[in-house]
Amino acid sequence: MGEEIKKLIRLGANTKRAKCDLPFHVTSQQDYHSRSGVLDGASFLEPDAVGDQSGSSGQQVSRASSLSTSPNTGFSRTSLGFDEHVENIHPEERLAALGPAWEQDFTMIFIDFVFPLLFPFYRPPAVATSRAWLLSFVKQNRATTHAVLSLSSFFFTFGLADVFPGKHDACRYTMWGQVVDQARMAFGMLNVDLASMTEGGRQVTLLERARMMATIVHLMIFDLFVGRTSDWEVHLTPALLIFQDIANDVGLGSNGEVGISAVLDAMNWPRAYFPGFQLQLWNPDQANFRFFSALLIVIDILASTSLRKEPRLSHLHGNLLGTVPPEEIEQPLDLFSFVGCQNWVLLAIGEIAALDARKRAEVMNHVFDQEEFDSQANEIHKTLESGLIAIANYGPQSTPICGSSLWYQPGHSRCEGIRSLVPTKIYAHAAHIYLQTVIEGPDLKASSISWHTSSIAHLLRELHDPSQIRTLSWPICIAGCFSRAEEEQTCFQNSLASVGDIQSRSAALEASNIMKKVWSCRDSEGSYRWDAAACLGAMGYPALLF
Repeated sequence: MGEEIKKLIRLGANTKRAKCDLPFHVTSQQDYHSRSGVLDGASFLEPDAVGDQSGSSGQQVSRASSLSTSPNTGFSRTSLGFDEHVENIHPEERLAALGPAWEQDFTMIFIDFVFPLLFPFYRPPAVATSRAWLLSFVKQNRATTHAVLSLSSFFFTFGLADVFPGKHDACRYTMWGQVVDQARMAFGMLNVDLASMTEGGRQVTLLERARMMATIVHLMIFDLFVGRTSDWEVHLTPALLIFQDIANDVGLGSNGEVGISAVLDAMNWPRAYFPGFQLQLWNPDQANFRFFSALLIVIDILASTSLRKEPRLSHLHGNLLGTVPPEEIEQPLDLFSFVGCQNWVLLAIGEIAALDARKRAEVMNHVFDQEEFDSQANEIHKTLESGLIAIANYGPQSTPICGSSLWYQPGHSRCEGIRSLVPTKIYAHAAHIYLQTVIEGPDLKASSISWHTSSIAHLLRELHDPSQIRTLSWPICIAGCFSRAEEEQTCFQNSLASVGDIQSRSAALEASNIMKKVWSCRDSEGSYRWDAAACLGAMGYPALLF
């Protein structure tokens, strides 16, 4: 009788939602054109997305396996780091048997907890769409949906271990089955979606390509966080190719006047502004593209430091990120709003990677021009110095502070106006160290970088949010690899360890392992024989610390 009452309550709630008139509920382009404005209350998935939700997990796994064109997805219960000693209780039971309710629950876990944990600096104001676009993103295709459910299950699994240590082994085992099953489906269905885009010779629309790029970037972040595999280039390359294809279509990079706004304008459906203000109200596709484009740019830059290559999108940086000085706030695409680091620092890191690649190529071809190299290195050095000076001159009275949470921007609250600049400072000091390793090479002197390593150690003490520290794995790793002071090394290790078990399989763990490897390989004379790229490849493959 209790179950019957629950069903009647759910049925009544769904009926009421269906009858409600929600004039401003636009979640996709199809919703806008159809003017339906109502989400299906039954499920965020289409019926054919995962098969019969009342069926067994085995049916889902077999279906995902048949869809996948890749013989090896790289996922298993052990490859993802799960405790092998968890008692094998009822392996056939999966939460999918509970129907769409658990999908909605774990979708909201992703939106409410997982997403803010992965991207702690992304806090868009409510009057600029906030994070409402995430609902549209989650249901935009089946690969994204399954990746979201897998990631939420992953966090929930470790959450059980943290809250109830030594208990609920059956629940943990069941949840881990969901992590693996949903991950396999996500990558299998991504292969299907990619194949459908290239077959039949049909013209793929801009929105389709933008959504596919976002899905690939999301799956790459998922793979980095959960699987921590070395195959991240498999995801990065197609994402960059799709972005470049979109850029070519709209003329992005053809001249200085065409920027990311050209892509966003092509996605206007409608072109809406908040009444009374010249503030863009992004539709879900625009917000989606802005967010994942920003992540892709940052990932491309950080990847270039370990690959010894110029960033693939470097020719578009001027159009995407601008060349305004650090003291200016307005940017074409403000990375500070997405990853907590200002544009000029990440641009400098990309320029250093390009400088390193050119130096190595010219030395191998015996055409290296020392004078030109010094001139380029000096320009980057000046940019970093002027940027740090500009940040130092920021004060409480000059930091933009917004009075209402509706206008909230990351780091602009009254209590965190100065602290918000700490990640940018840490990245800037790490960029200085990176530049010196490129300039001096194996002859790197501790005196040229000691001030920067100690500055990073000092700045880390001002951060208390483990999620923010995890996002700083790259600069912490760079500083730790070239630090000689035992106290600093301990500080860097403790900072990375503070992220906790739930994030222990993220970049923080890999950065910690890299530092330990580098320290153990130093020779008895204490000379520096590795540059930054060599350190990032200390584990036998180029690391992407994102």
